[in-house]
Amino acid sequence: MQEEAQWAALARELNAQPFELTYFSGGDDRHKSFAMRLRERRGPAVGPASVGDVLMGSRNGTRYLLQRKGDKSISIHMTVELEPSLGLCAFIGTPSWTRGIGRTKHVCLGDPGLDDELCLEAAEPEQLVELLRPQSAADVTLLRAIISERFAVTDTTVVGWVYAPVTANELCMKLDRMTWVARELATRRSRVRVTLEAQQTREAWAAFARAGLCIRPEPAAHRR
Repeated sequence: MQEEAQWAALARELNAQPFELTYFSGGDDRHKSFAMRLRERRGPAVGPASVGDVLMGSRNGTRYLLQRKGDKSISIHMTVELEPSLGLCAFIGTPSWTRGIGRTKHVCLGDPGLDDELCLEAAEPEQLVELLRPQSAADVTLLRAIISERFAVTDTTVVGWVYAPVTANELCMKLDRMTWVARELATRRSRVRVTLEAQQTREAWAAFARAGLCIRPEPAAHRR
């Protein structure tokens, strides 16, 4: 009951809307867009005391989802929308997140210190290297932030987590760091050459996200 009260208090302090989970799931959840994650919820939680296990809110114009998981040890998974999409079928995280996703390829930046700590995958590996290769101290700061916070970044989301109990202020600070990562990546997106294959891949993933399907589109480089 204490955990329920704390969760309800967080919802009120964050002015976040409670959502209920559905039983629908499937596919590689790392590459579910923010819109797809919303479609996996029934909608606003009902009942005067019900706050569900998922909260949706907006901070500084960026939408986010909070989902509590666990029984004895409660963790809060946080998902921030990354808009516009990177469009690279990319995953940026730490080695503990390593998990193959089919036709994507592992990517190295050529910096042993970073390559040992990062897990990078993309259907367009050259473009991901262009996006992330450190060219300044600010670039290294961004990558180190992803590593130290253990964020997981896809084309459309930045994901992190904290352990309860946690205050609304602590959650907001974490959300601000996640939003900063999303904004910095969007800025660096302009570095990347937009090839025809990359554009086709981006369009395929955008259609996939809109459809809300659990079948990954085949990257352009592998289509015949």
